[in-house]
Amino acid sequence: MVMQGYRVGIDVGGTKVKLGLLDENGAVLQTSVMPTPTIAAGAEAFVGALCEAMRALLLQGNVTLAQLAGLGVGVPGTVTWQTGVVRYCPNLFGEVQLPMADLFLQALGIRPAVVQDSWAAAYAEYVFGQKRQTPDMLCVTVGTGIGCGVILGGKVFGGALGTAGELGHVPIVFGGRPCVCGQRGCLERYVSGTAIYSQAMERFPDKLRGLPPKAETVFTLAYAGDADALALIA
Repeated sequence: MVMQGYRVGIDVGGTKVKLGLLDENGAVLQTSVMPTPTIAAGAEAFVGALCEAMRALLLQGNVTLAQLAGLGVGVPGTVTWQTGVVRYCPNLFGEVQLPMADLFLQALGIRPAVVQDSWAAAYAEYVFGQKRQTPDMLCVTVGTGIGCGVILGGKVFGGALGTAGELGHVPIVFGGRPCVCGQRGCLERYVSGTAIYSQAMERFPDKLRGLPPKAETVFTLAYAGDADALALIA
């Protein structure tokens, strides 16, 4: 049964946080983007910054906290979704036991669903996207890192350890590029947005000088027919 009311989704990425206000049908009403807060000031300050951004989003949409039917937070790491505790988030926190759901509850009076971001993306695609008639699917996300959510029988499949679908930290090159997770040669060190830009800087830095330091710049060059950018993406 679909709950009536608005929802907020918060996508915590390695470099930026995206927030969206949605209606009960999944239609996006308002969005906002902010740089990912630093964890240096502590977990409460980190969550507090997300809450402030969420309050601003609701104000833009003329929606109150009391009108929310749900709040979801996706993070790029391993989460015990039953308790909302972030256990491992190599691109942000490292190995922690961060009680994110409890901190949101303390700050807003609302307990969110906290899950791995790629799980959230996969389920949203299953429910609202083009694959809603497909009970078994994979959804691969490419950003600061690489994520993958698995849907089996119309439900998110987490696996015995809650890490099913983890592609980003699968080593593909023996002794390859060092990764923030402590391994070398991980997939996301080669094909994530961050990796694409860093390799472009190694191969053709002169073409990137003065342009925004992000993967989109490399793709813009590729769309314009630049041979070096096309070769890197290929």
